[in-house]
Amino acid sequence: MHRSRSLSTAVVTYFDRDAVLRALDDYVRALAAREPDVEAVILFGSVVSGTPVPGSDVDLLIVLRRSDASFLARIPRFLPSAFPAGVDVFPYTRDELERMREEGNRFILDALRSGRTVFRR
Repeated sequence: MHRSRSLSTAVVTYFDRDAVLRALDDYVRALAAREPDVEAVILFGSVVSGTPVPGSDVDLLIVLRRSDASFLARIPRFLPSAFPAGVDVFPYTRDELERMREEGNRFILDALRSGRTVFRR
């Protein structure tokens, strides 16, 4: 992502997919090393479909073996500290995902159907 400075704001002028994919690879390797409960990471959304635009974010479905924390409490733990684009993480346990899939949760079904698994333990 290239950023042009304008006063005190940044204006995104293009989405650097190659930089994002390199950063994603680094993030996933570090995440797998430090979080043994991570079973899989699935990239979905515009980066996978090939339609990112300036300002697009990276959508990651993170599948956990288990977690005692609530969904919202998990999110900060899985956000990367530095990344060349915005990142949305969705850290769900395997059981939560299965329940949402059985309930026909459209968001989860779309992410699983169109997503690309970038890590699996």
